[in-house]
Amino acid sequence: MQTVGQVLRSRRLGLGLTLTEVAKRAKCSTATVCAYETGYAKRMDLVMLKRVAKVLKIASVELAYRFYWQHRPAEITGAGMGKFLGLVRFEEKLERQINSLTRRLAQER
Repeated sequence: MQTVGQVLRSRRLGLGLTLTEVAKRAKCSTATVCAYETGYAKRMDLVMLKRVAKVLKIASVELAYRFYWQHRPAEITGAGMGKFLGLVRFEEKLERQINSLTRRLAQER
């Protein structure tokens, strides 16, 4: 299985983007994106993961799974992984609902 960094780098290069371009679009530093790609980042903020994933058009659930697997392989079990992915999916659903409400309120103004 490819690591998070390998997936990020492969997708970034495939889209013809530089580290700086991804960082600007994801609203983070170039060093952060570089650390994610090279594997030097030991922790990845879920919000930042989603931003980078969105820029690179990668499902954030996939990157979250890969990051979790890469750093905690002994802890991954069917139930544990299910709970982890469930939280990621719940967070994404909640964000979609918030965005929908925000758009609706903006239209009412």
